[in-house]
Amino acid sequence: MSNLAKNLLEIEKLCLSVCQKFDGHNISPILRKQVESGEDIWDRRNWTGHLTASAIVINSDASTCLMMGHKKLGFELAPGGHCDPYEQPHISAQRELFEETGVFSAEMAHWHGVNQYCPIDIDTHAIPNNTTKGEPSHFHHDFRYLFILTRNHDTILNETEGTWLDWLPISTLKQRYPRVYSRMKVIN
Repeated sequence: MSNLAKNLLEIEKLCLSVCQKFDGHNISPILRKQVESGEDIWDRRNWTGHLTASAIVINSDASTCLMMGHKKLGFELAPGGHCDPYEQPHISAQRELFEETGVFSAEMAHWHGVNQYCPIDIDTHAIPNNTTKGEPSHFHHDFRYLFILTRNHDTILNETEGTWLDWLPISTLKQRYPRVYSRMKVIN
């Protein structure tokens, strides 16, 4: 079995796990079709869609969340980005968190580990074309993981990725990531 086939099998398991853990969650037909047809969804030049991962970071009392102003999209997002080739999404989320914010001490919610790194959410969303980079519109299949920062940690904005970085009220998650917000109570 090739590396691609093995890794697609892992993604298929994660998709199934999310649907089993969270009643009513539906995997995007686009992602499902790409996995079933054996497409390389780690390839950033796959203009149908490719993998990303986000780190949803909350403080220990769940009153605030770490968000950043996305330079290209122009609105607040959780830290995250593209999965490296054949990198599993939970590893990507951790790596992106550190690369974009300097945070290395946030702990992934225990629930993820005991559930074979099942994400709290998988969201497929459209990305507009970027004429500067010569990229057509496409989809991101974003695997989302919850992290808890239990102690103060200085954050360092990666200015190539964002315009600002700050702790915002937890209600921001309710607006930007409603499924994550509602599922936090279940897993934490």
